[in-house]
Amino acid sequence: MPEILPAGAAVSGRLPPPVFGVGLIEAIPEATILALADSLDADGDGISGRPNWVTPPPWVPSDEPGAEPGPRLGRFSRKGQVSTLLQQVTEAYHQDIGVTSDFLPVENTNPQTSRAAEAADRVPDPEIPAATIRSVLAYIRTLAPPAPGADTPERQRGRVVFHSVGCASCHVPVLMTGPSSIPALANRPVYLYSDLLLHDMGSGLADNRP
Repeated sequence: MPEILPAGAAVSGRLPPPVFGVGLIEAIPEATILALADSLDADGDGISGRPNWVTPPPWVPSDEPGAEPGPRLGRFSRKGQVSTLLQQVTEAYHQDIGVTSDFLPVENTNPQTSRAAEAADRVPDPEIPAATIRSVLAYIRTLAPPAPGADTPERQRGRVVFHSVGCASCHVPVLMTGPSSIPALANRPVYLYSDLLLHDMGSGLADNRP
């Protein structure tokens, strides 16, 4: 059944984020990211990145990285709206493909779907256990990013230009992870080309969504 957008609905195109390397992003210390923040452009370089503080939903266990008490630094999902990989995986199941779990056991309702169609779903909720979410979480957390290519002369020239025009001020080439319970993620460089902060790109690029 095709979805009919209501009049006045905000529409904004999105590229889905990659799922490789997110365990490395999770392992970057919060202090490393906050050290790059300059929301008022105090240094006058024209860059004013700011952290996005979020409160994890109550169903995320507090022992998950990024779910400790109090506002946490968002580093996943659109505009850094999510602070934990467990929330990211659970909501991908729930919101993207409509699969309920022990963490989110209630189906999303679609106002354009008839009650008869909803009643035809005879699979009891929750459809997958917490163990499945955690298995996928372990897989995603350890899925390695592609290895950097050879450092050719062309790449070296591009690197010089990249830095000389100021791209690296926002697109920080390398961030370091801190300690991790997973040795492969601990104390290693992440070639992220990001500062994991929010930037005001101006009205021409704004989608006017929260």
